[in-house]
Amino acid sequence: MSILITVNREQFVLRDPDAITRVRAEIEDAARSGGRMLVIGDTADGPEVLVTPSTNVRIDILPLDSPDPGTSDDRDEIVFVDFDEY
Repeated sequence: MSILITVNREQFVLRDPDAITRVRAEIEDAARSGGRMLVIGDTADGPEVLVTPSTNVRIDILPLDSPDPGTSDDRDEIVFVDFDEY
């Protein structure tokens, strides 16, 4: 399962189940505690974002796609989705 996390206007795709569980819990804790910087990503060196009670956060489950033959497997990488490019 992969999820798309939108924090204000920044979007992040997570694929690792442990990271999904961790980030979801940390977002809730940060909002309840008044705010905190969180690492959003499958690894500890992912980007940091400030999550406060007024931060707009949306979590969407992405559909499962079967991998195309001949494409690289980038499951360990975080993907930044920038829809302004398209």
